[in-house]
Amino acid sequence: MPNHDLRNKTFQVPNNFQKAAKHTELSYENMKKIKSEMDGTENDAESIKFLNWIDTALGTARHNVDAPKRARMNIGAEGNKSSINGERNNFKKGTAKDAGANPTKIRNVKIDQSAAALAGDRVSYEAYQQEMSTMKYLIEYMDNKKQKLN
Repeated sequence: MPNHDLRNKTFQVPNNFQKAAKHTELSYENMKKIKSEMDGTENDAESIKFLNWIDTALGTARHNVDAPKRARMNIGAEGNKSSINGERNNFKKGTAKDAGANPTKIRNVKIDQSAAALAGDRVSYEAYQQEMSTMKYLIEYMDNKKQKLN
């Protein structure tokens, strides 16, 4: 979510727009929804003023969140959101999607067993076997080298 920091923020609706808004305050989510609905329709003069107020209020709120982050980034300061590997970022939190990944794990190739696939010269069993034997040879070679060095 690009403006995650604005979630659940409420805005006080000015008295002259409370009739159009039907509320005295609006949440960030509601203002985005109203703006989206009003952008694609014909609006009268009062609705255009209300839409301009929404644009201004949302723009100001987004700028108030973005400006300090951008300033910290421009001077090279450490961010306030940490990633899984401990690095700091000003704009987004890191994800843990690769936290348990094993980059050295050898995965087998899925072989399509249909006759049409084999006729189309996709990955064949022989190529798979050759690749596996080459990898096994390389692993054994590296293990033997390590033993000689010790």
